Amino acid sequence: MDIDHLLRLISEDPEKLPPEIRDIFTLLVKSTLEFRDRKHREFGIVLTVEDVKTALEWFMDFIRSGHLPKTDHLLRQELFEIWIRAIRRAIDTPEPQ
Repeated sequence: MDIDHLLRLISEDPEKLPPEIRDIFTLLVKSTLEFRDRKHREFGIVLTVEDVKTALEWFMDFIRSGHLPKTDHLLRQELFEIWIRAIRRAIDTPEPQ
């Protein structure tokens, strides 16, 4: 599934998505908004749509191939790393019973 197709599904009918994908999408959105707000509040840095789109492309490539992005764009790299850590924490956290 490519990014555009996933975003279309989410915007058109999120109920069609499996709960696991909705959970991951929610996690990515939440961590992105927290990152955006913190960068703006602490440093006056504005996270752009292009920053998020590029980091998301890296993230999808990492999921498919396991390859880390080669970049010198620290803001985008930090967002990418936040997503990876958030996903790893979610996977490592047992669900309540």
